[in-house]
Amino acid sequence: GSSLSGKQLDSCLRIQEQIDAASWDADILGMCATLHSPMTYIVTHCLRKWNTAALLQVDEASLTLLLETIEHGYLATNPYHNAIHAADVAYTTHVMLTHGVKDALNLSELQCAVAVLAAAAHDFRHPGVGANYLVAMSDELALTYNDKSPLESMHTAEFFKLLQKNPSFDVFAKLERKEQQDVRKCIIQMILATDMSVHFDYLDKFNKRFPARDANTVEPAPEVSNEDQNFAMAMLLHCSDISNPAKPVAAYT
Repeated sequence: GSSLSGKQLDSCLRIQEQIDAASWDADILGMCATLHSPMTYIVTHCLRKWNTAALLQVDEASLTLLLETIEHGYLATNPYHNAIHAADVAYTTHVMLTHGVKDALNLSELQCAVAVLAAAAHDFRHPGVGANYLVAMSDELALTYNDKSPLESMHTAEFFKLLQKNPSFDVFAKLERKEQQDVRKCIIQMILATDMSVHFDYLDKFNKRFPARDANTVEPAPEVSNEDQNFAMAMLLHCSDISNPAKPVAAYT
């Protein structure tokens, strides 16, 4: 793309400092308006913080290639479910992991990296229409997934098909087989949780499993199982996906 003006460069450097600090109020939309491949840039930066390339035993170029392909799979014509939304959701996931969620759930760096990747892919190849429309029109996606979370099921399936299609995209290939299975299970659960039709079921289950604790309590927090971690990470992505009302007004509107 064209080179940045001095003003644009200053703006990007300021936003970069916000991203480095994992600031909730970082001007992600401003960065997206300036860069040619903003989702790839922002998500790559987040993944660096979790030592993703080293943990997956891949070079950063492979991660970048995968992210660029995911970014190009988002329709730029979509007014909302586009790569800018994916960048914002992935960054928001990263921020919440950084500021408490990782420690509260005792997550590994690999689990954090997987969560950010799932967030980047959570609306991959979104057609720009809602599930109710797909079901009402007997769309192929609704028929394929029996009217159950047709969009979220498609996003997840398309992401894993992408990894399978080209060995250079499969950044999980060097993990142990059990780790690969755990990663797949986690990503599926996370992306399926972004279906708003399951919102209240998930919220009820979350409140029962993780009841609010008195800040002054001296009792240790209960042990968190891997199943609990996956469920909480799914809720984390769901929260990130609908977090825009909690952002600065300029980002919300």
